[in-house]
Amino acid sequence: MTWRTGVRHRCATLRGAEYSDVREGGDDARQAGGMLLSIPGSTQGGAPVQRADTETAEMLHNIGCCERPPYLHRRWVRVPKATPMAKTQSRIDSFYDSVRGTLPRKVQSALSERSA
Repeated sequence: MTWRTGVRHRCATLRGAEYSDVREGGDDARQAGGMLLSIPGSTQGGAPVQRADTETAEMLHNIGCCERPPYLHRRWVRVPKATPMAKTQSRIDSFYDSVRGTLPRKVQSALSERSA
């Protein structure tokens, strides 16, 4: 399994994360409750994922575990391709949980559970 395929697979298992081609460019973006979560198809240097807040994203940039993706808001981070797949998948899960936690409870409860 390639790194990009692994990222796409993990994003596809996120609870309620539906496919969305927001830029109509084949980016295979995922969103839940109307909030964009990840853009795994846009993985030139890594996988861009959204954090719930800019402070956490800045901290992750500062400690060097994630990069700042170009052209995205400050709360987005990019998990570098050099990151081992298990760690990348764990970070994607963590990032998803932080964003999902910001959704209204009614929206959260309407999202399906994570698939296998």
